[in-house]
Amino acid sequence: MREARPGTLGVEDLAEKSAQAVDKAMGTIKALAHKIVATINKISDPPEKVEVTFGLKLDAEAGALIAKAGTEASFSVKLAWEKKPASR
Repeated sequence: MREARPGTLGVEDLAEKSAQAVDKAMGTIKALAHKIVATINKISDPPEKVEVTFGLKLDAEAGALIAKAGTEASFSVKLAWEKKPASR
């Protein structure tokens, strides 16, 4: 097994940083979803259904483990809410 050069991260460190970056991204999605719901709840006549789609990009600068140096990973997130019928 080769020793890591000073100033470089080992595989375990990179995997941990990557997991932290993904956790941070999931926290951002959760916060965004809460804000969307709060905004919709303030509308006097809210829509029956709401869909929000946005892109999320992870790169090495964000701390994500990327298979190839200089690349980034991106994925699309779609959140959807449908109004529940009122209870009788």
